[in-house]
Amino acid sequence: MDKELEDMKFVPLKKLLAVDDVKIKEMRTIYQREEKYVDVLGPIEFTMAHYFLAYPKATDEDIIRAIKHVRSNYDKDIEYFDNELEENLMGMISASLQDRKKKLTKHELFLVFGYVLWAIDNRTITGDPQGYLKWIVNFFGLLSNDEQTSLYESYDNLGEFLGNDKDLVDSMKGKKTDYELPLQQEALSIKDSEKFADYSSDEEDVDDEDLENNNLWSDGGYIKPIDVNSSDFAERMKYFEERKDEKKDHKCKKCKKKIGKHNLYWHEGMCNDCFFDEYDM
Repeated sequence: MDKELEDMKFVPLKKLLAVDDVKIKEMRTIYQREEKYVDVLGPIEFTMAHYFLAYPKATDEDIIRAIKHVRSNYDKDIEYFDNELEENLMGMISASLQDRKKKLTKHELFLVFGYVLWAIDNRTITGDPQGYLKWIVNFFGLLSNDEQTSLYESYDNLGEFLGNDKDLVDSMKGKKTDYELPLQQEALSIKDSEKFADYSSDEEDVDDEDLENNNLWSDGGYIKPIDVNSSDFAERMKYFEERKDEKKDHKCKKCKKKIGKHNLYWHEGMCNDCFFDEYDM
């Protein structure tokens, strides 16, 4: 990262942002527009990567809290923040905005925050509470050889889970930068990124339950979280997709209807009717 950015004096973000116009406000996400905002997005990601190196026990949820708190209090002076990560983020954002030739608007900055939150959520599929942090540190080439080997092994296991999609695994490893999702998944990604860019209900304190509700792979989500390194990973993956000819050797924990291992492993031991009723789907 440019040392000049790190050495810049802090200027409140509200003094550096341009006024939103109607066209800008129509933007719902910076997904597929990342290059336009890389001079702000990059410093944010770099700050988080270095924080993880300094505090290796930090988790993705720590990052989520910091991003949301900074977003809710973007108009505060840096002295307001007593959390090291939040202070560093504010300082780096201020520096990147000062260095930018074209001023960013508040809406665009908040879309950048939303993009980071979306990127973090994308890594929950790994089942690792540090999935995003490990990915971003590797992205900047800051992992040791042993750490990188271990991370890549987990990505290979994840690739098996996703149907041996080698291109996707290589993209996660940073070896394939031109990977394109299938059109249907691309559409879903755009929609999903828009959801995380919604800041209409920002609050200072992020509730643990809110974090879980935004996480597709958390307890209470559509399917339970996975750990690609767990001893039963291979067994569970055999039943990721529900098959019509699957043996019904188990009982729904609510209505006692017979269920197969798909529901046992992925629907919290409930039949489809009870599971969808439980979560209002």
